[in-house]
Amino acid sequence: MREMAIKDGLTGVYNRQYFNKLMNDEIERSKRHGKVFSVMMIDIDKFRVINDSYGHLTGDHILITVTKVLKDIVRTYDIIGRFGGDEFMIFLPETDCLGASKIGNRIIS
Repeated sequence: MREMAIKDGLTGVYNRQYFNKLMNDEIERSKRHGKVFSVMMIDIDKFRVINDSYGHLTGDHILITVTKVLKDIVRTYDIIGRFGGDEFMIFLPETDCLGASKIGNRIIS
């Protein structure tokens, strides 16, 4: 039951509300320990067109596929959340801008 309250039912990543809680906790931890962090937002371009043209089942498949790609690229302790319909957030503890940029480039390639 708890899992359903904190995870997105389709993708299995954290929902927006729980992601925000985890991110705020991690920000406080980073401040206490003087560590850097990065936050990344990912939006799927023209997702509405995909849903309108090919249907929501195809859109769901794309969301699941994007989630798998994100999980394969980020570290196990990075936090992924579904922020909106086609938007994802990733909290990257102990990651500076250069590190986040490298991860971002791997995601879009």
